[in-house]
Amino acid sequence: MRIRRRIYELKTVFSGPRNVTCPCCGARLNQFLPYGLLSRPNALCPVCGCTERHRLLWLYFKSRPNLIHKDLNLLHITPQPYVRRVLKRKLKRLYVSVGMGTPAVDAVMDITAIALPDSLFDAVLCVAVMQYVSDDRAALREIYRVLKPGGWAVIWAPVDEKREISYENPAITSREDREREFGHPEHTRIYGRDFPERLRSAGFAVVVDRFAQELGAEAAKKYGLNSGEIIYYCEKPTASG
Repeated sequence: MRIRRRIYELKTVFSGPRNVTCPCCGARLNQFLPYGLLSRPNALCPVCGCTERHRLLWLYFKSRPNLIHKDLNLLHITPQPYVRRVLKRKLKRLYVSVGMGTPAVDAVMDITAIALPDSLFDAVLCVAVMQYVSDDRAALREIYRVLKPGGWAVIWAPVDEKREISYENPAITSREDREREFGHPEHTRIYGRDFPERLRSAGFAVVVDRFAQELGAEAAKKYGLNSGEIIYYCEKPTASG
């Protein structure tokens, strides 16, 4: 039944009017596929596998060409495969992808203890990872450590803006209990509006960027974006800063 449904969904997205466009791979489709534990509608590009957050970040970096350039040293944590391939081709100096239990990375590595030198990277991308990490504060300190002074990081995680304080409980370890408490069997917390403060506690200067809202409703419809999504742009201060 699942296979039949998927075939039907694929036929649907490739037929009829081209209502949406994936800015990552350029595919023009009737709609994006449902995706995720709760089967979010209009989420997954069937051509490149990018979801709402990847499409938003693609547009974000396209609008800020000074951030991603060929001379960048970049650490990419648990990358989406298509984005990884594009960045590996684009970056001519140092591109390193790491993750735990992820096959498409350069090195399997625990991000709470990154086995790389201090101040090695100009930038770090960490998208949809922190909600899975038991000790996210340790991971944030490691990201800060491997960044050069003046370097930047985009650290994205799902945030419940109705919740003031992030909710976590290390005693909750079973998949069933985590799904009940955190909404996903592998998540270790639900972030609230205090997420930027958690980033700042690692030493970062943080910009809460509502880029998706700035793009407007038409762009959200065209590219299949979540208008409520927030980009957290972090910088490691220079010694003088």
